[in-house]
Amino acid sequence: MTTATVCVPHCDTPWFLKACLESIAAHQHHDLDIDVIVACQTQDHAMHKQVYGIIAASPLKVKLLHCRLLGCGHGIDEALRFATGEYFCTLDCDAWPIHKNWLWVPVRLIADGHAQWVGSDTGLALSYKEKGHFVHLNNYYRVSRTDVARTVSRNVGFIRWDSRWEVDFHAKDYYWESLGGTVKCDNGVVAMHHTRDHKKISLPILRCLGRAPSGIYGMVIEDLVFHLVFARNRLQNEDPAKAYGKDYLELYDAMQKHGVSRDDITLLVKTANDGIWVGDFRKLDGNSVSDDLNKRIEETKQS
Repeated sequence: MTTATVCVPHCDTPWFLKACLESIAAHQHHDLDIDVIVACQTQDHAMHKQVYGIIAASPLKVKLLHCRLLGCGHGIDEALRFATGEYFCTLDCDAWPIHKNWLWVPVRLIADGHAQWVGSDTGLALSYKEKGHFVHLNNYYRVSRTDVARTVSRNVGFIRWDSRWEVDFHAKDYYWESLGGTVKCDNGVVAMHHTRDHKKISLPILRCLGRAPSGIYGMVIEDLVFHLVFARNRLQNEDPAKAYGKDYLELYDAMQKHGVSRDDITLLVKTANDGIWVGDFRKLDGNSVSDDLNKRIEETKQS
């Protein structure tokens, strides 16, 4: 049986973590054995108790890691030290599987040699044009072989480049600083640039719930995963109404108060529409995939 470790970075949103673990448990492929690492950066003691209770109630094999508050990239690096699966998936706590093949599709695409990474590209690399062309697959849903991700973690890290000294992380390769332009960057950017010669498949965002001033939210990715977006940002923002808008805040506050059930997620997926995010397709290294690869993906989704 194929094995996979799922890393779920988490900070201060246990209601989303609960929905994530429940969704993983409800959508499993019979040929895939999954274990989960929750890379938790919550600093509040009372909230820690909630996290313990959620993990204890989960039918999944879950390991809890306590990490410093340095972003999801640091949590991913820490999780890779303990990952035991052949494949490694990063999944935000507000990204919830909605199909039993949500992980099987990326695993098979990698196993069959179509790519080394599978995930979703929303164009973050465009913010770093001075570094040259590369494809950035976001941390919220990304799969590779564990040994590949672990090597990248050791070479440059998934942690924000300017945060690495806070955990005494010494990269093996410091080329990022020699490329010119900004050194500061988001989680995973250096890792994705470091792997610019790797084949990367981006699965499309088919529909969204809405568009806030800060961007789209409620993304349906390839009908495999639903990603709410802005999970912890909403708690940190000094002016959330300006950043996220009334509709998003009402949805978020209801989830925080009442939790998120599987029926809630099903309704969100049905409510999402394709008129907000237009023209996104499956891509291989930034280009449209072949008809044969499209067929292979469809077949794997139905397997």
